[in-house]
Amino acid sequence: MDAINLGFKIERCLGTDKELEEAQQALKKLGVTLTSDNGYLNIRIDNKHGSSGNVGRRKKYAIVVDGPDLKVYKYSDVIYRLCHKSNDTVAKEIGMKIATFYRHKKIMMESNYYKSLDKKKFEDLHYLKSVDGDRIF
Repeated sequence: MDAINLGFKIERCLGTDKELEEAQQALKKLGVTLTSDNGYLNIRIDNKHGSSGNVGRRKKYAIVVDGPDLKVYKYSDVIYRLCHKSNDTVAKEIGMKIATFYRHKKIMMESNYYKSLDKKKFEDLHYLKSVDGDRIF
Protein backbone atom coordinates (compact mmCIF):
# COMPACT_ATOMS: atom_id res chain seq x y z
CA MET A 1 0.00 0.00 0.00
CA ASP A 2 1.57 3.29 -1.12
CA ALA A 3 -0.64 5.72 0.80
CA ILE A 4 -3.43 6.00 3.34
CA ASN A 5 -6.29 8.39 2.59
CA LEU A 6 -8.53 9.72 5.36
CA GLY A 7 -11.48 12.11 5.04
CA PHE A 8 -13.26 14.02 7.79
CA LYS A 9 -16.37 16.21 7.62
CA ILE A 10 -15.76 19.50 9.38
CA GLU A 11 -18.71 20.92 11.34
CA ARG A 12 -16.83 23.90 12.69
CA CYS A 13 -13.28 25.11 11.90
CA LEU A 14 -11.38 26.99 14.60
CA GLY A 15 -8.26 27.67 12.51
CA THR A 16 -7.53 30.21 9.78
CA ASP A 17 -6.44 29.60 6.20
CA LYS A 18 -2.94 30.80 7.14
CA GLU A 19 -2.74 28.24 9.97
CA LEU A 20 -3.90 25.51 7.58
CA GLU A 21 -1.14 26.49 5.12
CA GLU A 22 1.48 26.38 7.90
CA ALA A 23 0.27 22.93 8.94
CA GLN A 24 0.36 21.77 5.30
CA GLN A 25 3.97 22.93 4.89
CA ALA A 26 5.10 21.29 8.13
CA LEU A 27 3.38 17.98 7.37
CA LYS A 28 4.52 17.92 3.74
CA LYS A 29 8.10 17.32 4.93
CA LEU A 30 6.85 14.16 6.63
CA GLY A 31 4.96 12.87 3.61
CA VAL A 32 1.53 13.95 4.83
CA THR A 33 -0.73 15.98 2.54
CA LEU A 34 -3.53 17.97 4.12
CA THR A 35 -6.34 19.48 1.98
CA SER A 36 -9.60 21.17 2.81
CA ASP A 37 -12.49 21.15 0.34
CA ASN A 38 -16.21 21.97 0.79
CA GLY A 39 -16.33 21.26 4.51
CA TYR A 40 -14.11 18.17 4.36
CA LEU A 41 -10.58 17.72 5.63
CA ASN A 42 -8.59 15.16 3.65
CA ILE A 43 -5.38 13.63 4.93
CA ARG A 44 -3.08 11.57 2.72
CA ILE A 45 -0.16 9.74 4.33
CA ASP A 46 2.47 8.66 1.82
CA ASN A 47 4.24 5.49 3.03
CA LYS A 48 7.08 5.83 0.52
CA HIS A 49 8.05 9.38 1.48
CA GLY A 50 11.69 9.96 2.41
CA SER A 51 13.68 7.08 3.74
CA SER A 52 13.49 4.89 6.76
CA GLY A 53 16.22 4.74 9.34
CA ASN A 54 19.20 2.41 9.09
CA VAL A 55 19.54 2.85 5.35
CA GLY A 56 22.75 1.72 3.71
CA ARG A 57 25.40 -0.75 4.61
CA ARG A 58 26.46 -1.55 8.10
CA LYS A 59 29.76 -0.21 9.31
CA LYS A 60 32.66 -2.49 8.44
CA TYR A 61 35.13 -3.34 11.20
CA ALA A 62 38.51 -4.98 10.87
CA ILE A 63 37.48 -8.41 12.13
CA VAL A 64 38.74 -11.55 10.40
CA VAL A 65 37.30 -15.01 11.05
CA ASP A 66 39.82 -17.78 10.51
CA GLY A 67 38.11 -21.06 11.28
CA PRO A 68 37.34 -21.10 15.00
CA ASP A 69 39.59 -18.08 15.57
CA LEU A 70 38.41 -14.48 15.51
CA LYS A 71 40.99 -11.73 15.02
CA VAL A 72 39.97 -8.18 15.90
CA TYR A 73 42.32 -5.50 14.59
CA LYS A 74 42.65 -2.33 16.61
CA TYR A 75 44.23 1.03 15.85
CA SER A 76 47.48 -0.17 17.45
CA ASP A 77 47.66 -3.22 15.15
CA VAL A 78 47.13 -1.11 12.04
CA ILE A 79 49.66 1.56 13.04
CA TYR A 80 52.24 -1.12 13.83
CA ARG A 81 51.66 -2.88 10.48
CA LEU A 82 51.86 0.39 8.56
CA CYS A 83 55.42 0.86 9.85
CA HIS A 84 56.50 -2.16 7.81
CA LYS A 85 53.92 -2.56 5.03
CA SER A 86 51.98 -0.55 2.47
CA ASN A 87 48.35 0.55 2.84
CA ASP A 88 47.26 -2.00 0.22
CA THR A 89 48.99 -4.88 1.99
CA VAL A 90 47.57 -3.97 5.40
CA ALA A 91 44.06 -3.55 3.95
CA LYS A 92 44.25 -7.05 2.43
CA GLU A 93 45.59 -8.56 5.67
CA ILE A 94 42.70 -7.19 7.70
CA GLY A 95 40.11 -8.13 5.06
CA MET A 96 39.03 -4.63 4.12
CA LYS A 97 38.51 -2.95 0.76
CA ILE A 98 41.03 -0.20 0.13
CA ALA A 99 38.46 2.64 0.04
CA THR A 100 37.04 1.50 3.38
CA PHE A 101 40.56 1.19 4.75
CA TYR A 102 41.39 4.79 3.80
CA ARG A 103 38.13 6.02 5.34
CA HIS A 104 38.90 4.22 8.61
CA LYS A 105 42.51 5.35 8.52
CA LYS A 106 41.42 8.99 8.21
CA ILE A 107 39.12 8.61 11.23
CA MET A 108 41.93 6.94 13.16
CA MET A 109 44.43 9.68 12.35
CA GLU A 110 41.96 12.34 13.53
CA SER A 111 41.30 10.48 16.80
CA ASN A 112 42.58 11.60 20.20
CA TYR A 113 44.31 8.22 20.47
CA TYR A 114 46.49 8.85 17.41
CA LYS A 115 47.20 12.45 18.36
CA SER A 116 48.35 11.39 21.84
CA LEU A 117 50.89 8.86 20.53
CA ASP A 118 54.64 9.37 20.57
CA LYS A 119 55.44 9.07 16.86
CA LYS A 120 58.89 7.70 17.66
CA LYS A 121 57.35 4.62 19.32
CA PHE A 122 55.17 3.45 16.40
CA GLU A 123 57.26 0.27 16.10
CA ASP A 124 56.61 -0.67 19.74
CA LEU A 125 53.37 -2.67 19.69
CA HIS A 126 53.31 -2.98 23.49
CA TYR A 127 53.40 0.83 23.81
CA LEU A 128 50.69 1.29 21.16
CA LYS A 129 48.37 -1.14 22.98
CA SER A 130 48.99 0.51 26.36
CA VAL A 131 47.70 3.95 25.33
CA ASP A 132 44.05 4.71 26.17
CA GLY A 133 41.63 4.94 23.25
CA ASP A 134 42.88 1.95 21.23
CA ARG A 135 39.63 1.13 19.38
CA ILE A 136 38.58 -1.41 16.77
CA PHE A 137 39.79 -0.23 13.37
